[in-house]
Order: sequence, then structure tokens, then C-alpha cells
Amino acid sequence: MEPRNLALKILLSPCLNPGQLGKNFEQATENYPGISERDKSFIAHIIYGVTRWQHRIDYILSLVMSRSLASLDIRLLILLRMAVYQILYLDRVPDFAVVNEAVKMTKNWNIKYSSGLVNGVLRAICRRKDLLGEVEDQNTITKTFSIKYSYPEWLIEKWIQEVGEAETEKLLSAANRYPGIALRANTYRINRQKLKNILEEEGITAEPSKYAPEGLIIQKLAQPLASLLSYRKGFFTVQGESSQIASSLLPVSEGDFVADVCSGLGGKSLAIADKVGSNGSILSIDCSHHKRTILEQNIDRLGVKNIIPITADATLDMNTLFVRRPDAVLLDAPCSGLGNIGRHPDAKWNRTPEDINRLAYMQKKILHQASEILRPGGYLLYLTCTISKEENDDVIEDLLKTKTNFEQIHLGRAVPENQAELIDKKGFLRILPHLHDIEGFFGALVLKTF
Repeated sequence: MEPRNLALKILLSPCLNPGQLGKNFEQATENYPGISERDKSFIAHIIYGVTRWQHRIDYILSLVMSRSLASLDIRLLILLRMAVYQILYLDRVPDFAVVNEAVKMTKNWNIKYSSGLVNGVLRAICRRKDLLGEVEDQNTITKTFSIKYSYPEWLIEKWIQEVGEAETEKLLSAANRYPGIALRANTYRINRQKLKNILEEEGITAEPSKYAPEGLIIQKLAQPLASLLSYRKGFFTVQGESSQIASSLLPVSEGDFVADVCSGLGGKSLAIADKVGSNGSILSIDCSHHKRTILEQNIDRLGVKNIIPITADATLDMNTLFVRRPDAVLLDAPCSGLGNIGRHPDAKWNRTPEDINRLAYMQKKILHQASEILRPGGYLLYLTCTISKEENDDVIEDLLKTKTNFEQIHLGRAVPENQAELIDKKGFLRILPHLHDIEGFFGALVLKTF
């Protein structure tokens, strides 16, 4: 299938949760195994760019169209968004070719009576693109930011209430940047410098991450990571830098038994497996059979021997899963994903204020269950990849109010000097894209006293 047609097909697929766009992309490209890496890259640019700048693109379309966007066939609207994105944000294809391809697509998709409209609208945008690139001030700062940075107004209002207008504008801009691909060296088999050298031999340029001690940030990727010999040998995992930092904050020692609750794909289990050693073990708990299968594949590829994946619902009583209570518990709770918009721009559009409240309720429920399984004297690390107060500070405060046998531990005592700026005055891990130039993340450490 021609790349633009496949991009349109992907953008027509529903995105119900953050990261769904990426899953839709992977599934669609797997169905066409002959598609080149160059075309995959082009499709990815289109689908992520259109999703990231959707609201601003719609604003530009509304300036040159007499019809309302709501009245358009959804296929036509997405087709126009794709073309406008290429005209305004990409230099790879000349404007005239973008217009011609868009007109051709109306026929390929049998969108009746639309080729003339597409041709006229896109040519008007091409003629005025220098002017249309600027966003005029709207009647409120919220509306101006919404169009300029392409975010829903409710989210902008929320962030303005929490951090103020100036910080919100910086956050909106930073969260639109893709954070890049981060790798974590598998310390079972290799250290970071040796991994960097091997990757360079394979044509991959990478630099050490700023905060994560085992992390590398890809600068130039000439081929898919999964095709590399170093990948097949289990020398690294793909894990965001913020996630790597968060994994390191759980105090564990050789021989400890750890429960990783809501373990997902198990990146954090894999990151702490070396710390507990062959005499220790990690029980990785998640409700998804699919994620458990992927974790099992990575366990085998990386040569890790001390992780036991199981499928279970963490909102329910987990005591029956354990013969002995864990020495430490890691809970990376399901969340809104609003700290990772740069990687998952679909999070902007598939979250609502009601979702925040619903997720916060579920997080409190899971945290309560996780606290029950921990042994006295053990540590619990609560993590999210969001920056919403309701899902972070409020969840921890609820635990401390309802359970008198827990106390918060200031994370500033445990981090190396280069990570000190990531810990706020309350002692929480609080990574913000506009301050630290990586994915937003939150972490809180508590001790079970008795």
C-alpha cells in the first residue's frame, strides 16, 4: 500500500489510550511486510505529526474554508490534515506534489465531490503558508495556547491552575518535542561504554544519557533496533530515561524479594533484576496476558533468571499470591500518561477531566492493595508517567492519611548528585519536560514502619 494511504488508514483507527497510535502503526505496518524502512519512517512522521498538531492544523483549515470541518467526511478531514502537515512542517516533498497526491487520494478513497475542494484549499494554504504559520491572539490566553501549541483547552486550564501561565507555556512547548529513543545497557552482560562501542560498530550513534547511569540516547538510527546483533544478544532494552531513573529509586539489596505491581512490559523489573542478584527474585504482576508474553520473551533474550511473571488483577486482594511478603514493592500505576505526550501525542486527545478522577480512584485502590502485601520495614515506590496532582501528590497523601504505619521517605537522600535537581522540596521525584528535557514522571517512596 502507498505510504500516504496507509497513514490515512492508521489515523482512521481509534486511539482509546495513550500509546494506541503506536500500536496501530505497528499492526498496520506488520500487515505489509514489504514496506521499506524509509516509507515506515515517512508514515510515522505523518501520523505523529498530524496527531501532535491536529488542533492547530484544524485552525488553519478553518481560515481558508467556508464549510465547517465538522461537516466533512472524516476521511476527507484527515486527508486534509495530512496534507497541511506536510506543507507546513515537512520539507521532504514539494508543495505541488503534496497537493497532487492529496487530490489523487480523494479518488483512491472514493470520497465523492471532494477533489476540487482539496485542490482549492491546499493551494490557498500553499500561497499563504508564511502568514498562516502565525497564530493570532485569541480572546483568552487558554484559546491562544490551545491553537498555538495544539492542546485541548481543559488541559491548558488545569496546568495554568497548577503551575501558572508562564510555566504552562514552557510545558506545552516542551511536551510537543519527541524525547528520542533511550536504551538501557543490560548490566548482566555489558556496561554502557562497551554497549556504545558495539552500537557504533553496527552503525548506531548514541550518547550517554544525562541522568540515567546505564542509559544511552540514540542520535542516529540506520536500521531497526530489533535487527541488531547486539539486540538479539540481549545487550540492551529500550526504556525511556525517566523510567530508568525511577527504577533505580527503589532501595533493594542482594537477595531481596521484590513485587513489581502493574509491571506492564516489565522494563523496571528487568532494570532491578541485577540489583537483587541470583539469590533474589522479582514477582512481576500485570493483568495483561499480552504484556506478560512480551516480558517472557525479553527475560529469555536478556538472560535474566530471577523474574517470575504472573497475570493478576492488582485492584483485588493480592495476599494469596505470596508465600512470603516482599521486601520491597514497586508500583508503576496505570495513569493518564500526560507526562509523556512527546512520545504519545494521542494522549492529548483521548483523555478527559473525568479520566483523571477515575484513574486517581483506581490508583488509590491499587496502592492500598500493594501496601498490604509489603512486609513491615519494607519500602514501596509509587510511580506514574503523568504530571497531574490528583494522580500523584493526592494519591500518596491519601495513603499516608489512611495508613498510620507508613511514612514518606525524602528521595533526595538516595539519589546521586546529578539527579538531585529531579527531586522537589517535598522529597518526590518530579520530572518535568520543560525543566529536564525528558519525559514527565513522578515518584514517591514510603516506608512501612510496622
